[in-house]
Amino acid sequence: MLQTRDKVYKLDAQVLAEPWAGHKVKIAGMLDPKTNVITVEKIEAEAAGPGNPSKPHS
Repeated sequence: MLQTRDKVYKLDAQVLAEPWAGHKVKIAGMLDPKTNVITVEKIEAEAAGPGNPSKPHS
């Protein structure tokens, strides 16, 4: 699941997002506006720094 200030989106591949839980990330993919499901192509850190690693937890 991806939550913004006013919307919640489901991810088609939640397992890809699990290692990034709690971090600010950029998600690349395609949004189906009818279902609010994002088909995930890539997930990466928004900005590396303290508390926001450049790589997910292993």
